Amino acid sequence: MGLVEHTRILQPAGFAWAPALIGSADVSVARRPDARGSTGEHEECDVLYYQAVCHGEFGKTPPFTLFVTTDRSEDALVWNQGIQMWQYDPARVVRFTADYNNDDRYEAVDRVTAEKFARQLAVDGSPVSELPSEDWIEWFFAWKGDPPDHEDVSWNDDLHVRELQKRAARDDPDS
Repeated sequence: MGLVEHTRILQPAGFAWAPALIGSADVSVARRPDARGSTGEHEECDVLYYQAVCHGEFGKTPPFTLFVTTDRSEDALVWNQGIQMWQYDPARVVRFTADYNNDDRYEAVDRVTAEKFARQLAVDGSPVSELPSEDWIEWFFAWKGDPPDHEDVSWNDDLHVRELQKRAARDDPDS
């Protein structure tokens, strides 16, 4: 497992935490600039863990939700089945994983399996349930699930947003 320098941002949109898992989940470690836009020294990123959750016993009932958690913080990304969107909800993950009645409902999975699982979560089969990129998840966690609005002047201080704007300008044929 090597270190990778992340230099691109993908996914805008809206998105969730759980205790770190000990298991066979495939994880990746990366280096990135500070989430607040610092171009100074790089720091090691959190390791991301994926937990696939079913309606009942795992593997025998339909997919229900997916948790993305880290090893160093209480951050979590959760697929909210009721509103059909990703959200930041650490408390929900803690409540769910702390209840022993749910032990047979979820399993640690690798990133590839989590991506396939996530595609099954949208009610209408739409791409809204696609698992966000690891870069985007780390960025979203840095804002604790509450990035500034586009009208907020601090939005342009964020390194990921500046890079996304540069890429959009470069790819725009009318510029």
